[in-house]
Amino acid sequence: MGLEFLLDLKQKIRPDNSKAIQIFQDLKDKLGLDLKLYGSVAKGTNLRDDYDLDVFYETETDKYHGFQILKNRLEELNIKYIVKYSEHPYIKIRYDNYNIDLVPISKNYHSAVDRTPLHYRYIISKISDENTKDEIRLLKLFLKTLGLYGADNRVNGFSGYLTELLIIYGNNFIDLLKKVSKWKLPVIIDIEGIKSREFEEKLIVIDPTDGTRNVAAAVSLDNLSRFILYARAFLKQPSKEYFEIGRLNRQGEFGIIFEHDYDLEDKAYGILRRIGRAWRDYLARNRIFIEYVHVLIKNNLGYIGGIPLMSNIKYVELQPGPKVDLDKDVQGYIREDKLYVVRKYVNSIEQLTEEFFKKYPTKGFKLSKLGYDLVEFKDMLEIEYWREKMLKI
Repeated sequence: MGLEFLLDLKQKIRPDNSKAIQIFQDLKDKLGLDLKLYGSVAKGTNLRDDYDLDVFYETETDKYHGFQILKNRLEELNIKYIVKYSEHPYIKIRYDNYNIDLVPISKNYHSAVDRTPLHYRYIISKISDENTKDEIRLLKLFLKTLGLYGADNRVNGFSGYLTELLIIYGNNFIDLLKKVSKWKLPVIIDIEGIKSREFEEKLIVIDPTDGTRNVAAAVSLDNLSRFILYARAFLKQPSKEYFEIGRLNRQGEFGIIFEHDYDLEDKAYGILRRIGRAWRDYLARNRIFIEYVHVLIKNNLGYIGGIPLMSNIKYVELQPGPKVDLDKDVQGYIREDKLYVVRKYVNSIEQLTEEFFKKYPTKGFKLSKLGYDLVEFKDMLEIEYWREKMLKI
């Protein structure tokens, strides 16, 4: 398949933001506050049918004072809200069938969120034409479909701002993928040439509004590697499949289900991901290897799992025993002044997993169930299996 289908796809995902912008204006008038619209809808880089609004209330003083003003005003107008937390508290509301985030920020620009007005003005100065917005939307859909879009702990991937900067750097979707497919780590992208300190991450995209900040800091090394492989795979065999979430049914996944009561899904994902990595490493030290670690959360349940290359393994090791001058009746093989003894091991993923969770603190996650092909997360796992299959095309 050639690349002609991208032209139709660009038209298909192009949004009409007129209604969303009107809703923002209505809310602004109703609250009587100097609110600003700075997100992807304001920039015109959102996908069709994705009209969530990012609304900001900027204050000269402390942003927590701004948060209290927003909360009080909503209560006065009897508008229901939910308090959420990121770098600092913000508010989510449902207004006229639109999801809206109300975010207090400070003009002192102490956090990344506080710099949102600067990010907005920079992007707008670079993407005034609709063609560039089309290219950004293609990249967003590509990343979203493949599970790489989002800078929170659930994904550890590419933020909307980072996606926009990558298109500015790469010029268009295809040219960007060509660059990505040839990346050698670490990658440093400094569009404005203002980098003013060193960074440890493997993908470094300097914030054009702040030379001390890496916009790609949230991108995990695993997701960076996936992005490179997906870019190569797509260029080798372009397909609509990369823009439409698919499913694949596989058998043989060993998983563990936990109960938890964390209110913040982002925090829960961060903790469970660390548990998952530690579990994988414990299995590997004992010669049980799994293809991928899947970390998932659904309501009050958490899940880690993976398909083992072998679920049971027998092996022997020659390990150092006592020195020969000790009065010990031990059979072994002499190496210099020490006896080496044979140790036999029989390991299974079930036995090792039970051992691991007796030792490792689960920090608010209560072990509920373990076994193969657990049905509670089957729907989410089928999408993960499909994404992993797409890495191999």
